[in-house]
Amino acid sequence: MNLVTRPLLAVVCPLFVLLAAMPALGQNRFLPSEIVEAEVITEEMYQEILMIVDPLMFDLVRPEPEAQELSEARKQLLQQFRPAQASVAFTEALSKAITESRMEDAVTHKSSMVRYNAMIILKSMVDAGSEPLITAGLNDANDAVKRGAMQALGKRMLWWKARNAGGMQAKITNAIKQIVGIVGVAKPPHPIVVGAAFEALLNLDTPASREALIDLLNKRVAQHKSAPDLSYSAERTVIERFANTLSLESPQDTRSIKGLARAMSRYASLIDDQFLNNRISEEREMDNKSMMLQCLNGLNRLGAALKVAPPADQLQAKGWINNGRWDELGKLINEDWRAILIANQFGLKAADLEVDMAATADPAE
Repeated sequence: MNLVTRPLLAVVCPLFVLLAAMPALGQNRFLPSEIVEAEVITEEMYQEILMIVDPLMFDLVRPEPEAQELSEARKQLLQQFRPAQASVAFTEALSKAITESRMEDAVTHKSSMVRYNAMIILKSMVDAGSEPLITAGLNDANDAVKRGAMQALGKRMLWWKARNAGGMQAKITNAIKQIVGIVGVAKPPHPIVVGAAFEALLNLDTPASREALIDLLNKRVAQHKSAPDLSYSAERTVIERFANTLSLESPQDTRSIKGLARAMSRYASLIDDQFLNNRISEEREMDNKSMMLQCLNGLNRLGAALKVAPPADQLQAKGWINNGRWDELGKLINEDWRAILIANQFGLKAADLEVDMAATADPAE
């Protein structure tokens, strides 16, 4: 080392330490492509990653955060991932650096805004060290934070699935059990959390995740019976996507078709009965009507996939729902559609379609 280099290092090294502790807002610094695209991250590269990450994390966990500061710090951190160019090694190293640089402080911060932003960042992270932080978010008292954590878990399961390496399947299995444990309880979390859980299972798209999703959908029939004004926002979106997916698949997943058809029939029957008995408040009428129509449309799509003609009155369903023709709808659901669902193509049992039937019954058996 020559005499020029030594004084230079004496100045630069303390400067790096100082920069790491200074606010990063407005700097918009990016890592060079040779690091982002590297197949192996050296210790020197990792230190460069930390130099970018640490000031941003410093901004994220300020004691009295401003919304704009949080948004900007989160934005700059997420920009570092650059998935189109990033190697797996870089993504893992960047995630590890974020975890090691105050991420636990962000997840446990007194401000729910900070904790929520931490969950958004966790959606892009992949390192094993951050997995407990997702679990912490799932146990958060704030529903928005909990929803963000559920979305992060969904993204993590997709990462594990794509890796397809030793131990990944066990992680996925445990995550599915974790979701079921959160949603499939007597007093489930807010519908925005349930919706994120359903989306995570649907996006994972494995036999185990489909089975768990169908089981949860059927279990929640009982919850909607006991709480007629419980929102259907979580179920409505997922059954539409799931029914579309199943109707277009080849070869067909007949087990899932039967399970989803069972759930949609039971939901539609329950809603019809609740309208007939004036158990739905005026504020929730549109939500319940929309769910009923979604269920009947879904049954129609699944029937078409199995080359089964719908009941003749299926075309009247939308008008009847809009006009409150609950007696006619009851016949359509509980007689006409039920006869189709217990016929050979669907092969469900009449008992499977009862609203009060135990949700864990397996129509494929």
